[in-house]
Amino acid sequence: MIFRILRLFAVPFASLYLIGCNDDHDHDHDHHGHDHAHDEKPVVVVPVPPYAGLVERIAGPDAVEILTLVEPGQDPHGFSPTPKQIAKASDAAVFFTVGMPFEEDLVAAFEKSDHHPRIVDLTKGVDLLEHDHDHHGHDHHGHDHGEHDHKDHDHDHKDHDHDHAAKPKEEKGKAEDAHDHKDHDHDHEGHDHHDHGENDPHIWLSPELLINQVRVLHYVLEEVTGQNHSGEVHKNAEELEAAITQLDYDLALKLKPIKGQSFYVYHGAFGYFAQAYGLKQESIEIGGRKPEPKQLAALIEKAKSEGVKMIFVQPQFDQTSAKAIADAIGGTVLSVDPLETDVLANLQKIADAIIESQ
Repeated sequence: MIFRILRLFAVPFASLYLIGCNDDHDHDHDHHGHDHAHDEKPVVVVPVPPYAGLVERIAGPDAVEILTLVEPGQDPHGFSPTPKQIAKASDAAVFFTVGMPFEEDLVAAFEKSDHHPRIVDLTKGVDLLEHDHDHHGHDHHGHDHGEHDHKDHDHDHKDHDHDHAAKPKEEKGKAEDAHDHKDHDHDHEGHDHHDHGENDPHIWLSPELLINQVRVLHYVLEEVTGQNHSGEVHKNAEELEAAITQLDYDLALKLKPIKGQSFYVYHGAFGYFAQAYGLKQESIEIGGRKPEPKQLAALIEKAKSEGVKMIFVQPQFDQTSAKAIADAIGGTVLSVDPLETDVLANLQKIADAIIESQ
């Protein structure tokens, strides 16, 4: 039942993307990268490894060629696409975006090219969190998972905050021109969801938001891969949705005993995860910069008062400040990477790390 309810949220959400995609992208094939020879795989461009994993899981290993711009171990915040990547991306079938800082540069490069891919913004319809603020979760799983069966759990998903984050915004104008390149013209300054300095792009770290993104990937990849792969894409997407739904339920049960607790991170990438399960993320990095000595001292005192014994740091970041706090509180530093390719396994890992840190 929960699976069917989440799908009800996800279908209109996915249609938000398709409205605009069919307007300006399909009538001008001469300038778009998805006119490929029959023996070539369509190229699908993704910004970071988690989406490479999702695309491969939905499309299968043989239907598309995936170009991942930021490779494992690279820092997306200081990343710039290479000329080779720009050339290949320009002739791709589709480019999925999530609001990473480098995406605007790539889209600007497309404007200078005779070809460019269909662009699908996966943040459309999402209430984005502010990137440089600590995030305190509102517990979208507010009911007692331990006392209700799946039927009751499904009902609560409909009545509680799951439909707040999963539903698209009911703004007709925004939906209709979500991908209207004529009107939009890649002028991201007028769109709040592309204000990369303020908004957190790590939307794959919320299972309920991930359900919506899988639906969008499903629809677009079905179109990109064609009829020969339609059945496989549909089957894979359905199975992935079911797996995410079950994982969401399992994580809510696992994390319920520590609801309201804080976890400390160097870079605030886990806000959507915190929001989903009623947790509090405390970020050491402030405004994208290392904390000043006075700020660091305040964080140390706060961590001591809360009995914190573990600091999370991404492998892409310098660990100096995190180690300074860990040493001061007699704790340890744990590497946790939000950019791992296997999203579902990583969500489980993140949950386990947070539990271990308490």
